Order: sequence, then structure tokens, then C-alpha cells
Amino acid sequence: MVVSGLMNTARKGCCYSTGSVRAFTTSTPNRAAVLSLYKDLLRAGNGFSDYNLRSYINRRVKTDFRKNQSISSDEKIAELYEFGQDQLQMAKRQAVISQLYKGQTSVMENLSSKV
Repeated sequence: MVVSGLMNTARKGCCYSTGSVRAFTTSTPNRAAVLSLYKDLLRAGNGFSDYNLRSYINRRVKTDFRKNQSISSDEKIAELYEFGQDQLQMAKRQAVISQLYKGQTSVMENLSSKV
């Protein structure tokens, strides 16, 4: 009963805010801010307990940043930076959940610990 009540209030938007709603700013993030976001995303990826998720997230972050490296439009950079911030918050939340509900260790993790 309590859970369904919270779900109803969450649907109405009165329960709490996750902070994902931000005012759009037209200022372009500087190079240091983008590099900081890159490092934070890699750190968040390393927070997962599952080897496959860790390697997937780190690989995806690296390829996406390389793919978007040549973008010079200020609006597009600001849009991608906001998207990256949202993805960072989601990755942090998912990493906590991953630590709470650990699965079996991967064969790859067993190999890396023996080396």
C-alpha cells in the first residue's frame, strides 16, 4: 500500500526531485569541465561490481568521447555536456544498486586476480 502511494505521488511529481531538471544555459563548458566529466564517467563505470558492465561502460565512454571530439558547435557541446551529466548521475545510482545486489564473479575477474 505504501509503495503504491509513493508511486502515485512520484507520477504526479510531488515526491522528490532527482536534480535532472536543469535550466538550460547557453555557456559552453570549458575543456577542464569536459575532461572532468570524462574522468568522472570512467570512475563511475569502475564502481560496478560486474566485470561486463564495468568494461562496457568504460569502453562506451571512451568511444563516445572520441567520436564527439571534433564537434565545434557551442550549442552541441553544451547539449552533449548536459547529456553526459545526466548519464553520470544515472551511472552513479546504478553503481550503488550494483554493489547492493552483487552477482556471481566473472571468469575474467578470476583470471585478472591470479595474474
